[in-house]
Amino acid sequence: MSQSLHPLIDTFFESNVLQADGPVFVDFWEPRCRACQATRPDLDRLEEHLGDRGRVISLNVNSYPDLAHTFDVAAVPTLLAFRNGDVTGRLEGARKIGAFVNRVTETVSMRQAA
Repeated sequence: MSQSLHPLIDTFFESNVLQADGPVFVDFWEPRCRACQATRPDLDRLEEHLGDRGRVISLNVNSYPDLAHTFDVAAVPTLLAFRNGDVTGRLEGARKIGAFVNRVTETVSMRQAA
């Protein structure tokens, strides 16, 4: 990461996102954002379908502005996908996030049914 964050945040982010074994989806949100509230059920569903294969972490941009800045989060909701410490995907907006979650959960459901 290009900036030095608070040591506790650095440690949490390093171990739970950058060094995670599977995919990690980081949801950047803001409490007054209605679109952010609208994506919460989708993200809960994504986390449920991922199970122990990955995780979803939500970060309030008001509480972690340096982290949002580090990853150029200018709009909320923004969902970043991380794998092996790298950002592998970026979605902005409730509709894009909802459509993405639908695709992922359908794919996982089809694999489980086969």
